[in-house]
Amino acid sequence: MDADIDTKIEFASLSEQVYNHIKRMILTAELKGGEKVPEEKIASIFGVSRTPIREALRKLEKQGLIQIIPRRYAQVTQIEPVDKIHVGQVRYQLDSLSVQLLALKATEEDYRALKSIADQCNQAAESADFATSFEKDSQLHCEFARRSGNPYLYDLVKNMDVKVQLLRNIEDISVDNIRRGIALHIPIIEAIYAHDPEKAEKLVKQHLADYYFPEEGHVE
Repeated sequence: MDADIDTKIEFASLSEQVYNHIKRMILTAELKGGEKVPEEKIASIFGVSRTPIREALRKLEKQGLIQIIPRRYAQVTQIEPVDKIHVGQVRYQLDSLSVQLLALKATEEDYRALKSIADQCNQAAESADFATSFEKDSQLHCEFARRSGNPYLYDLVKNMDVKVQLLRNIEDISVDNIRRGIALHIPIIEAIYAHDPEKAEKLVKQHLADYYFPEEGHVE
């Protein structure tokens, strides 16, 4: 029985490593939308069979990052540049609601947890590890929704976050724009902790508008 447990733990660990590797390939645009996931190459890198790779691919498919073509191959989900405005319009409303609701009930624990993620995001950006900074940015926005106390809002934000990550796959975002956006994380969190929903909403709208609607500036 112990051997069976050890085998399951080892398999889970291998699958998680493969999952993280493929996800990072997508986030860094090493794998772009429509491209096949190189399963044989990944199997060689990790020295594993196809089983943990397929488990990792199923998890990525469930998240919407890849599409599995039965009995053929897996490919990165494709998103078009024109989708940016549509994603931005939805995210604008969802994130605004998230921070408003959270600002009404934020605790010291919320503040510490959110600031920790924001600090990690900033540190990654400063060291030019933009894949990690993007992951932490996504995690922070999802946490706004999760901690708002509205599970339906959280589900919507999680589903939308996949589209956000895929957009980054095709976007050529300047380092200055990345760091300028990240710089607004702490002010947003401070407004949430101060129980100021109006300020939190204004700041998160500015944060998103700079990326999704740069020609329009702040969008009401």
